Amino acid sequence: MLKVLLSALVLSLSQLSAAIPLKKESKINFSWNKEFLTGSQQGVQYFYELLDKSQSAGRSEALNILLPLDVDREWQKRSEEYHIASVRLAYVVNKDISFFSKDTLFNVGYMNAIAPGYQVRKTGDTFSIAGSPTADFSLRYRSSAELNTISAKSYLSYIANLDRQNLSTGEITNKIPDVILEQHIYNFGKFLVFRTSPMSRVVSRHYSLGKGKTLIVVDTLNYLYNVPPGNSYFNNLVSTTQTLIGNLRKY
Repeated sequence: MLKVLLSALVLSLSQLSAAIPLKKESKINFSWNKEFLTGSQQGVQYFYELLDKSQSAGRSEALNILLPLDVDREWQKRSEEYHIASVRLAYVVNKDISFFSKDTLFNVGYMNAIAPGYQVRKTGDTFSIAGSPTADFSLRYRSSAELNTISAKSYLSYIANLDRQNLSTGEITNKIPDVILEQHIYNFGKFLVFRTSPMSRVVSRHYSLGKGKTLIVVDTLNYLYNVPPGNSYFNNLVSTTQTLIGNLRKY
């Protein structure tokens, strides 16, 4: 679930386990580096772009790729401009693809083990984050059975093929994902007195790399009302990423 949680939420640096090596990529469609992802470093490749309100209307390559994740067309309905964060992560965990079942990924105990600072709760089909800022989120699980029967021009086909270019040029090859987890985060509360975000969309794609190993690629589209000064947002993103992935690997 990891990716839920790549919004502007703050984790203390004291929560970090041993730092995970990060490799910044210049384009969102970066090729996967097998040695870096699966070797002794087990690093994380990432792309990060933050457009301020004056830039977001002009769009960018990354925003054009991720904007279809906004299935409710919040962008078209906006009454004001947003800062927009576009993020892609790629990393490998030593877990079989069978680990990433719906039962596991929808389990609140699992979520709180991976991200204890968020205090996730569930009421009916809605999940909520009790940490600061508060938020609600929904999840949708796409299995390999569903992904193998999708129509060519559907939204599901679009998100299932987001990695096609990287699959053909990277060192790790596969077909469509074995599992996709979609997350819609909304009803964000304020952080102190500041509005945070109207919405965030996260799509996590899981690829089996054989027995006991899975590649996870996570895309996040985050609309922001306000951005902390300096590099605070990016630094929080880095610490959150390292913490969540570290906890998942230890789980």
